[in-house]
Amino acid sequence: MAAEQRAQKLIEEEQKVKAGIERTRNTILLDLLMPNGKQLRHCTGRDRIKVHGQFKAIDRLWKKLKPNQMFGSVYSEADVQAVVFGLGAQ
Repeated sequence: MAAEQRAQKLIEEEQKVKAGIERTRNTILLDLLMPNGKQLRHCTGRDRIKVHGQFKAIDRLWKKLKPNQMFGSVYSEADVQAVVFGLGAQ
């Protein structure tokens, strides 16, 4: 009986971990606050800054913006997630 309880507990823990991963994946990346104080969606090509770590993928999209284009007007959340999470390249 104790082995069955441990197995059930492991299954429940695994489900919690998977749910946490999914919540992280569902983070709205366009709402990220950039170092310039603006949400990514409101940044323009002119606002482009050098970003490090996980934001290098975002920078690849940002390079394509014209100075007056807003990030959120050009790219969808799906576009950003595809690049950040490696689901495809824009």
